[in-house]
Amino acid sequence: MYAIMRTEKHHTMGEIAAMGKHSERTRDTPNADPERLADNVRLVGTGDWVADAQVRAYLVEGRDIPRGMIDELHARGTLYADSRSNAVFLRTDAEGQAVGASLRGTAPGSEFQGLAYGSRREEGHFSYSMTVGRPEPYDTPQYHVVESPIDAVSRAALIQRAGERGEYVFLSNDGHGDLPRRQIEEGLARQSLIHCGFDNDAGSATLWEQVKEVYPRAEAIERERPPSRAKDWNDALRAQGRTEERTEERTEERTEERTEERTEERTEEREPSQEHGPGRGGGMGAGGSERDDTPGRSY
Repeated sequence: MYAIMRTEKHHTMGEIAAMGKHSERTRDTPNADPERLADNVRLVGTGDWVADAQVRAYLVEGRDIPRGMIDELHARGTLYADSRSNAVFLRTDAEGQAVGASLRGTAPGSEFQGLAYGSRREEGHFSYSMTVGRPEPYDTPQYHVVESPIDAVSRAALIQRAGERGEYVFLSNDGHGDLPRRQIEEGLARQSLIHCGFDNDAGSATLWEQVKEVYPRAEAIERERPPSRAKDWNDALRAQGRTEERTEERTEERTEERTEERTEERTEEREPSQEHGPGRGGGMGAGGSERDDTPGRSY
């Protein structure tokens, strides 16, 4: 059995749309066998290639979320693109059944965010779990409650970059919505730490007061804040990425400077002296002819 893979770089959304229509067989494709169309399997994506590409670019390039996390969420079925190019983050209940979705607009300049029509806010939340390294057998998962699905995966990315070994569960309450009480109480029963990583704003202070009111004696629940200059965890993730880029640029600049300095030093060592003593080049040889003793030259 042989598999043939064609790769080609596409530069515009129009090219991506054309490729999608070809691959989905929604336009005339003479070289394809129509009787084998049912054998095609889509591994990732929704079939709307332009929407998929736009959502992926927004999350990876615009939000600095690692590609691997996006692929993992796609594979789990908890992230996809809708027909309006919104990023759709699935909300699930205790049995893992879908009870709605959180939407985030990805068009340039869009600030749209909200719940999909028919979502049952109180019955489920977006969640993402991961394991970093090899936790000890006695370790319990740490829970992080944040204000949006993008903040949930951003907090996960920051922990992953830091190499903080352990098991983690990230939950979104979609702004000032209902707290994920089922998961919080599950974590408390397992003697896990619950980190409430709400935004750096006045509304988040109110949300933290709500947590303390519901769980007044839960010492395992603590307030966690994004770095002081960041509004939320995605701001912190992007700021870290910019810092790393500047560090890499400075490192490259210093490397180039040192390379240029060493090149100049070697060039100076190889250059002949321009000052000539008695009997060296510039004098008159026997017979009165001028002699050139410059190294490396012959006549």
